[in-house]
Amino acid sequence: MNLARTKVPVPNIYSYGYSGNCAYILMEMIKSAWPLNACLRVNQCPIPSAVTTRINQIVADLASLGLSHNDLHPRNVMVDRRWRVRSIIDWDDCARLEVGGEYARRVTFVDPADRMHQWDHFFLRIARDRTGELLMSGTHTRRIHRHPPLNRLLLAGTRSTGCN
Repeated sequence: MNLARTKVPVPNIYSYGYSGNCAYILMEMIKSAWPLNACLRVNQCPIPSAVTTRINQIVADLASLGLSHNDLHPRNVMVDRRWRVRSIIDWDDCARLEVGGEYARRVTFVDPADRMHQWDHFFLRIARDRTGELLMSGTHTRRIHRHPPLNRLLLAGTRSTGCN
């Protein structure tokens, strides 16, 4: 996350770890910001073009750092009342771009009714395996969603005890 923070709005991390079989991350509160999916539900509107443009830039910025968020959905995008992207949260699936496979997972396993499919082409542009053939054919040794998480590397040294 420290690397991602150089180009993408990422909240500070205060603590992270596991409680039983559940991972947790205790992050800085992003004031006057709400999850994009909640704002869309309340306002009953499509994703604003300004948000879509910013997500496109965030995906490109992460790719330029060699990273893939791997869970970039509206529930993990924090926006303010003016629909400005204030932060991206939920970084526990972040991985190196070459093992991320975010595009393949998005087009293969996401509910077709989900409005965020309009973002899929952002991931296609930076995808190493553009069709997901490596993942789906079994020739790729990594299981989908089971990559070595970068959070241990990215968080090293950081550990410490509605819309209109």
